[in-house]
Amino acid sequence: GGLKGVLRDEARTLLPPRYDADGRFERDHPFVRAVFGDRFGQQCPWNFDVVPDAGKVSARASLQIGPDGAVVKGALLVKEEAWIGSARLDVFQRGPLSDAGMRLGASEEIREYHLALISLAARLVDKVGQRKTRGMGWVAITSDRDAEADLDRIWPLRKEETDG
Repeated sequence: GGLKGVLRDEARTLLPPRYDADGRFERDHPFVRAVFGDRFGQQCPWNFDVVPDAGKVSARASLQIGPDGAVVKGALLVKEEAWIGSARLDVFQRGPLSDAGMRLGASEEIREYHLALISLAARLVDKVGQRKTRGMGWVAITSDRDAEADLDRIWPLRKEETDG
């Protein structure tokens, strides 16, 4: 869903795209693909479930004004906005984990690397939603994981080379 895309964007800040062994530009770092999947068949091994607290829902109408100052015909949009004070993000594994050829250790250690990237990416998120640049959708995501330990895991991957 949408939150996974927001987390992937923040993960790209931590592990930026690079060129592969053949000199081709890769949109995502291999470990970002391992954690969040890609559109070329690599499935995301995680489910991201947002569980909101009870919030306030209200209707909001907007319309488009044309260059002549008149309302554009058919440009009325009515939508619901949810004002949520807090929510919980549940992340759970649904498929096998990959280390993208980075030799990160046994399966439990690979899981820790995945969770470290997800947690750090979540901490970087500060806005979500359609109007995130207009002051709506500002958020803060916290984690009970040790951010310093997570960063010690993920930061060296910026320079790691994959097999192949």
